[in-house]
Order: sequence, then C-alpha cells, then structure tokens
Amino acid sequence: MKRIRPLERVDIKINKKQITEAENRTKKLIIAVQGMNPGHFQTKEYTNRYYGCLGEVVFEDWLKENKITFLTEKKYGEADNYDVLANGSKIDVKTGSLNCDINCLSPKFRFLIVKEQAEKNKSDIYVQILIHLGVAHITGWIHSKDLHKYDKESCEDIKIIHKCIGIPIAHLAPPSLLLSVLGTDLS
Repeated sequence: MKRIRPLERVDIKINKKQITEAENRTKKLIIAVQGMNPGHFQTKEYTNRYYGCLGEVVFEDWLKENKITFLTEKKYGEADNYDVLANGSKIDVKTGSLNCDINCLSPKFRFLIVKEQAEKNKSDIYVQILIHLGVAHITGWIHSKDLHKYDKESCEDIKIIHKCIGIPIAHLAPPSLLLSVLGTDLS
C-alpha cells in the first residue's frame, strides 16, 4: 500500500509543563462531568479527554511562540464555544493518538470531525493534532466553510459510533497558512 507524508506539518516535542497542564485540565473536566474522583473515570474516556487537553495545550503554546494573540474558554462540565479564539476565528483543536509513526499514514487516513459537534459547535477552523511517542504533530487545518465538500465522505469503514465528516489528511491546509490567517506572515 502506498504511504503518504503530509506536505507540511509542525512537529513539537511535548514537555513536562504541557503534560502537567493537560493532566490538570483533564482532572478538572472529569470532576465537573462526573462529579467524582478522576480515578473512578473510565480509562478510555480519561485517555481521550487527556489527549484532547494535551493537544489544546500544545496548540496554545505554538500560537504563543508565533506571537499570535488568543483567548481560551474553559467551561468544565459543559461544552466550550471554542478551544481558542484568535483574530475573530473560533478554533476547535481535534487531537488523536497514533499507534504508528507519523510517516506511516496510509492515503486513506482522514481527519475526523463528528458531524453533530460541527453542526452544534459552529467553529470557524478545525485543527488536527496527532500525538505519537511524545511528539505532537500539527498536521493541518480546515475552515468550516469547506466541510460541506467532505460531508458525503464515507466513514463507515472506521469503527466509531458517531456520524462523522472525513477529510483526507492530504487535503488539509498547512499550519503555516493558519499562522498567516491568524496574523503572522512567515515569509
């Protein structure tokens, strides 16, 4: 099978401060949602929420490094309107963990956005971050106005319980373009 490599991505080594911040956010979220000790939370649910928080922390640090001014909204126990607000754009960071090296992604690999969340959330931009072996890979992003192009993409081959929109990873816009959109020109 032919393998692909994203045309452009940003690779960020995850540091201890980011891990600690993600753990703290995850615990707050779990306590707010479950009203109990994080130790009683289902392991898979905890892991999914932890990776989501870690992706947000890494993304926020990346924006800071690139001198992008932004706000965050943390409503523990209820849905956020956005993960990050920058230059008037509501950004939803979607994070997944990889069980293979980033360079081993197949051409069928897709950035998944839960359709119901996209309809409810109304984010302007969706950013994909994939985590593997202590490295966060910002692989790209898509504007919400372009989601309709992929709404008919079939995700039936993926074992998930939600209807989703699947965007081929090669169709995502590069991270450098996101910085330009949010206020920094890299050229």
